[in-house]
Amino acid sequence: MAMKVKEVVEIIPPKDIFVGNPEASVTLMEFGEYENEDCAKANEVVKRLLDEFEGRIKFQFRHFPLTRIHQRSMKAGEASVAAAQVGKFWEMHNILFQNRRQLGTTSLKLYSREAGISNKHFLDELINSTYG
Repeated sequence: MAMKVKEVVEIIPPKDIFVGNPEASVTLMEFGEYENEDCAKANEVVKRLLDEFEGRIKFQFRHFPLTRIHQRSMKAGEASVAAAQVGKFWEMHNILFQNRRQLGTTSLKLYSREAGISNKHFLDELINSTYG
């Protein structure tokens, strides 16, 4: 009887994802989630800071979904980690904040296309929690 070998997926963890100068002496780190209004406001402030202090800071976003109040924030975080695997984390990150009131699984698939992700298995990977 032949055994099926499960493919090992190498995942880029969120702690290794940042934007800005990798050598910057200042690192800004936010623990947040995509359904939260305050996190969305903070995202706009961070974008301005990255522009204003270009080359002098780097920014990291760490997922901290408050699943008791925001049930869809966990899958949204997984979608951004999936996007990171193809170099589209920040595109997806910003799209998720713009659409924070519509983060159903089907919507996440549509946002992946908007972010420039062409992974045919994106929806299946979300449903199976590949990046959870």
